[in-house]
Amino acid sequence: MPSAARVIAIARQWVGVRFRPQGRDRGGVDCIGLLAAVWGEAGARLVVPADYALRDTPPFRVEAGLESAGFARLSAVQAVAGDILLAEPASGQSHLALLAGESLIEANAGVGRVIERRLRPDEPWQTAWRYLEWIG
Repeated sequence: MPSAARVIAIARQWVGVRFRPQGRDRGGVDCIGLLAAVWGEAGARLVVPADYALRDTPPFRVEAGLESAGFARLSAVQAVAGDILLAEPASGQSHLALLAGESLIEANAGVGRVIERRLRPDEPWQTAWRYLEWIG
């Protein structure tokens, strides 16, 4: 199973790839597409339906997909490097990113590509998902 360090190293190789809604490859990715591709390269499986919605009807398919792929839900304040963060800003548009120490790696629609940026303390991350292999 991949280590957090390996997942972060792979994610950093995706920095600069363009943002593309529903994208799942180096031609372009969205936030969940980036994570699915990175985990796939790391040798793990994170499958997301092509027509997903982060907050559709229960059981919220992306969250269910994370659970079925071996991730455990926890509070964002418990997150450590390698965990996936989920935010639900006031706009209602949910967003996922990979925590890489004091930075985030994300497919950012506003910038138009995958970026790594410093994590700000005022960001609206509510939930984190940790790969169960990392839980001691």
